Amino acid sequence: VATAKGEIIGCAALQIHSKRIAEVRTLAVQPEFQDHGVASRLVEACCQRAQERGVRELFAVTSQIRFFERLGFATFRREKTAMFLELR
Repeated sequence: VATAKGEIIGCAALQIHSKRIAEVRTLAVQPEFQDHGVASRLVEACCQRAQERGVRELFAVTSQIRFFERLGFATFRREKTAMFLELR
């Protein structure tokens, strides 16, 4: 979690799927603290924890592609794509 003046302002979770791969999940920052580096620091903390546990690859399922690209994440040609169907 990220805090400011004793209040929680952001959070992120690291879900380890195997020794090889882990996922950054549940990344959220309160609106008034966005664009201040809070999310970047949370992702960096997830990266550090993954490295400490010997994980070799980290991924995120996100609509914020440019944010994660700035942190060094990239997409690959043979990536799987999540597909959705809205039922009426």
